[in-house]
Amino acid sequence: MPVYWMACRIKIGTGMSESKLTSVTAPEIHRGVTFGFFAENGYYGSRKARLEVDRMAELGVTWVCVVTTVWQETFASTVQFRHFKRTPGDHELIGIIDYIHEKGMKVQLRPMLQGLDGSFRFNISFPWEDEIFLGKKLDYWTRWFDSMVERTLHYASIAELSGCEAFGFDSELDGTTGQDVHWKRVIAAARSVYSGHLTTGHTLWIDMLQELKERPGHWFRDLDSLGASFYPPLAGDNGKLIGSRGENLYLKTKATNRIVRPEAPTPGCAPDSVEMKEWLDGPRRYFAEIAQQLGKPFYLAECGCRSTSTALACGGSVADSAGRYNGEAQAYFLDSILHSFWDEPWFMGIYWWKWDEHLERPHYATDPRGDQGLSVWNKPAAKVMKKWFTRPERRGIELPGERDGSYQPRSEPSHGGLPLPVAG
Repeated sequence: MPVYWMACRIKIGTGMSESKLTSVTAPEIHRGVTFGFFAENGYYGSRKARLEVDRMAELGVTWVCVVTTVWQETFASTVQFRHFKRTPGDHELIGIIDYIHEKGMKVQLRPMLQGLDGSFRFNISFPWEDEIFLGKKLDYWTRWFDSMVERTLHYASIAELSGCEAFGFDSELDGTTGQDVHWKRVIAAARSVYSGHLTTGHTLWIDMLQELKERPGHWFRDLDSLGASFYPPLAGDNGKLIGSRGENLYLKTKATNRIVRPEAPTPGCAPDSVEMKEWLDGPRRYFAEIAQQLGKPFYLAECGCRSTSTALACGGSVADSAGRYNGEAQAYFLDSILHSFWDEPWFMGIYWWKWDEHLERPHYATDPRGDQGLSVWNKPAAKVMKKWFTRPERRGIELPGERDGSYQPRSEPSHGGLPLPVAG
């Protein structure tokens, strides 16, 4: 789900020589969409759900991330559970997975956690486990992960039974990434019942690259791929990002080693223009280095844009209600992102956030010209999606300097994040 836009933190270049990097080529590009976030019990068994799958196939979608929402009472609860009304039934999950397979598409089954108190997954965090007072051991993390193990055994078994090609460990559980021991037992539980591809994704509030450098035994390394929630603003006001805390989106090093502040792309510049590629060069390099540190493919686990006149400057926010319908802005976003990433060898693809809407968003329907949400069907972005998703696979492309081992990240200082409003 769209959460925050955060500038990728490109580190000063000495870190690349500290550990051996691995050349990475993704086996295929996942041309994906996220389906059924917040869908209630009964939806996946409906004719409407099957019609949506038919439409995905029409646009060339090859991977569908099927979401089943699981719950806990509050952000501080330690027990996760299925909700009789708000969680799709197991039988309908299997049924829609079978139908997706009949249509020739692959499935990533991804349970996603929400709090009944309105909290988001990335709010979940507990005190470090310790016994500060005699007889009062803090074991919140153990209890929460005990529940995660049970949840994983249940849904990973469904993934195996229904032939899902991938299984996702939720999305954006950012407060949990430091729990290596606990996550490793979750992964071990999944592998005990499921034989396919294991993955997860996080927001860019988490510096995945730095975590991998600092922790050789990071649980990320036990996965088969890793992804990011990616909602970059592609427009600004007078060269500054709307909603940002500063001007440093990406710092560019010139031949003179002079650091300059980049400007937002010129309004209306082509999606494949030098301007746009330079604007997205920071995250592209950051993701490439994560893939090399990990030795496995990297992808955009969530990526999307609303169809409004202000969406390109709002970085994925669903809260903005000022913009009028503009389907071309959404199409421009998707075209720009795929022009910048498609030919990267480590790039495992994109899962568009999101295919369908199950939350109440009255401000998505304030313009009679069209829906102002994230869905693409019957909008210009659908044509862009079909154009890219029906393209041939790319093969044999190397990172600059990869063959002779001279590849280095650009030497730039770290810089902080640029948060935008919470979105869902």
